[in-house]
Amino acid sequence: MSYANMLVLSFFDMLMLVCILFSFKSSLNRMDVLKGIMCILFGFIVIGSSGYFITNEVISVTLNIIVAFLIISFVTNKKLKEVIMLYIFSLTIMYSIQFLVTIIYKMTLSDFTYSFEYGLISQITASMVVIVILLIFPVKSIYFYITERNKWFSMITINIFAIYYMLLMIWYTNLKGFLESMVGVLVLVVSILIVNAIILNNGLQNQSTLNKMHIYDTYLPIIDDIVEEIRAKQHDYHNHIQALESIQTYDLILDYKKQLIKEDIWSKLIRIDNKILIALLYSKYVKALSSKINIEYTIDNYLLKTKYTDYELVELFGILIDNALEATQRMNESSIELFIGYEDGKNVISTKNKSCEVSSDEIKRMFEYNYTSKETGGHGIGLYKIQKLLKKSNGTITAYYDADENEMVFTVKFN
Repeated sequence: MSYANMLVLSFFDMLMLVCILFSFKSSLNRMDVLKGIMCILFGFIVIGSSGYFITNEVISVTLNIIVAFLIISFVTNKKLKEVIMLYIFSLTIMYSIQFLVTIIYKMTLSDFTYSFEYGLISQITASMVVIVILLIFPVKSIYFYITERNKWFSMITINIFAIYYMLLMIWYTNLKGFLESMVGVLVLVVSILIVNAIILNNGLQNQSTLNKMHIYDTYLPIIDDIVEEIRAKQHDYHNHIQALESIQTYDLILDYKKQLIKEDIWSKLIRIDNKILIALLYSKYVKALSSKINIEYTIDNYLLKTKYTDYELVELFGILIDNALEATQRMNESSIELFIGYEDGKNVISTKNKSCEVSSDEIKRMFEYNYTSKETGGHGIGLYKIQKLLKKSNGTITAYYDADENEMVFTVKFN
């Protein structure tokens, strides 16, 4: 096959690839079209040239994959993992359609041969079929469904691609007995481990980012409300000063001061050196008030220096407070206590709430994964999550029932 023939056939491969990538865009502008044309020109020239001039199959195949990766990345602005997934997805569509078209022509045309002329007809037909499919079927939705709904799908697919590429390279290099040797096996295993390490690392980073975004989306609006409430408190400040000036008795001034501090949640929360935690504690305070329950915050540790992320602190505090609130509601009580302190080099969180009597066996069961009974104060699967979370820094959680006060007490210590 001549050089010109290779270029023509490669052109249709690049056309199909770019069309598939365009289907992932909600709308196309002139810049997108220009980028697509540039990619088609660049792709079919490089791939067509490599197929004609480069006799080494290893170099040729690797170059073709790199060119496809560059085009996908340039058109979609995706990261490497997504580029690999899109590459596999696009080639699956292209090769499947090309294969079916070739089979149909082979069955219907008696004089069909694997020549440039019939190859050109097949490529034109396949390109038209690809475009029709992209117009009719929600290809983008299908792609995201099979890749995002199943967390393991992308990992398995990328592993298959990595193994396929390595075996292909071994096949082309004709390394006799490579797979039978220990060196060959080690190279394959190490390569797959490296690929999985990269995937897992990216996955953890993405999950961490999603967790942070979830926290900010949840609590930043609350912080805005807090700012507005503090501004409103500034107006009340002058009224309180005038009231104090009119009181002549020192004892009455002290009583008035204590009452103000008791009612002002901000005298306790505003000094905490974590805005997300302030927002969380305030939101729980408001939630408790709506259920006619008072949360008594006692804070001796405002810094809370810790290895845990804001997301993890939100889980830790949230589970403890929610459990205490649920138990208090069932007991028809009106208050719970939360203590934040520092003891023996560790941060301490402790909750107290009224409860019916709880045996030591029941307390042990509270930390089991499947224990969700609410008969002992509503402490269920959340406590298991806390226990698992605390392993990160050798933290501890203890629980006991105070028979004298009829209270359930949970204490968490962590670095």
